[in-house]
Amino acid sequence: TVYGLATNYIHQVHRKLNNIEHPDTSPYYLYSGPRDKYYDDTTNTIKFAIHVRNTNFKLPKNLKIPVVMVGPGTGVAPFRGFVIERAKYKSEGDVIGDTVLFFGCRKRDEDFLYAKEFDELFSALGENGKLITAFSREQ
Repeated sequence: TVYGLATNYIHQVHRKLNNIEHPDTSPYYLYSGPRDKYYDDTTNTIKFAIHVRNTNFKLPKNLKIPVVMVGPGTGVAPFRGFVIERAKYKSEGDVIGDTVLFFGCRKRDEDFLYAKEFDELFSALGENGKLITAFSREQ
């Protein structure tokens, strides 16, 4: 089971749908009162309001366009997906442009969480991939 700030609401919805009492639930997440209008007793369903945000933060459709990414520390997370996607296309025989990632963190051994994965991905990219790293607490 996963618990955290972002999951409390989901857990409360689960409890409501399954009639599970949970006395420790924060009142902010209780699915009663005004929120009951979204609950349908007859079908035991809850409607969710979902907002999908449009974004331009994505890879170019043309695979031949070079991509340069700068991902300091935790900022590298979205670029991991970009590198995975480019490596996948390359493995399928597509021609891709250069894929360059600048990554920096404090210590390679403690903070470079994707080191092994990036080694494999950039190896798969071959001459089309380049990973440039910097570690501020190493001499």
